[in-house]
Amino acid sequence: MLILGLGGAPFGCSSAPTTADPTLQAPAPQKPASAADIFAQYLPYMPADTASVAIFRTQMLSELMQDVFATKQQEGEKEHLLAMREDFRSLLLDTLGVDPLSADSVVAVISPSAQFIILERTELADLGDADTTDAHGMRAYYIAANPAEPDAGFGAWVAPFPQTETVAVFADKHSFEAAAAAYANTADGLAGTPNADALAELLSAPKISVITGAVFISDAMKLEFQEDYGFAPPEAVAFHIDREIRVDFRGDETSLDGIKFYIEVFRSAYLAEIERQYQIKMTSELEQAAGAILAYHLSYSLDDSIVITRGPSSLTLEAHLPLSASSFGVLSGFGIPLIYEYIQESPTAEAPAHEPGTTF
Repeated sequence: MLILGLGGAPFGCSSAPTTADPTLQAPAPQKPASAADIFAQYLPYMPADTASVAIFRTQMLSELMQDVFATKQQEGEKEHLLAMREDFRSLLLDTLGVDPLSADSVVAVISPSAQFIILERTELADLGDADTTDAHGMRAYYIAANPAEPDAGFGAWVAPFPQTETVAVFADKHSFEAAAAAYANTADGLAGTPNADALAELLSAPKISVITGAVFISDAMKLEFQEDYGFAPPEAVAFHIDREIRVDFRGDETSLDGIKFYIEVFRSAYLAEIERQYQIKMTSELEQAAGAILAYHLSYSLDDSIVITRGPSSLTLEAHLPLSASSFGVLSGFGIPLIYEYIQESPTAEAPAHEPGTTF
């Protein structure tokens, strides 16, 4: 539901325009807080075993998507978009009790003990007679997607944060209790631990991005990764998404060499298969031929912008997204499924595992 809401953010996210008073001087725009600052603000609510944090800036996401899908809107179209935004608002308030689109930012927190999202300065519905639960001085309200059958289907616990305009939506009661315990007792929280410092560093970047996130690789994930790919995974991954994508891998020399090797081999195999499909397009069915043309031109355009930088304990992958409104729409709605199908069915789709002792 949150993804649906954020997906609707570009369409009429801002309020209807009003006539400005010429006697009043508009206040200077405030510089957005950095991802590291937002993380620090809500760190007290995060359990000690927090493994992943992602920060979404709703207004910046709206502006980016409006640029991507920009058209010269007629007045009737604007009214339709505003009506769509109001429909999303009503739907989210009725089902979640909050409107994520009104939040300044959305912070997703994932750990083995808790999964929740934090909505900074958001609109909260009247929770009325909703069931409640209390933990460590905080209260959460249960919101059922279908009030007639509160025990069936989707439901979530919504909790206002003390003395703020911020609320959190928890996947279950245990997640709420874990966050409340962290807030009440720092011994149960992430604050002050080495992992908190590591996450803050991973989320730091010179540029403010629409989406910023960091993930620690768990021991179980490391074991599965090692079995699948034949080399140790990185310790952590950070990502920054805007008009450019930047992915930072952190780990030892062996794991970073393995990641670099795999990226290069997979990219080569991927482009080779796209090239093969493009060369035989005239003998393919119309739908497959169209997919091959899209994949060939868009994939090479993106590949030309990819830059890989190797550091002593890091590997950075950067790529610019040169997608126009039309190419983005066609690619997402038509090209991507076809490309995915080509790669999945291709005998070269699976890149070889990294052989121990390989020189890079």
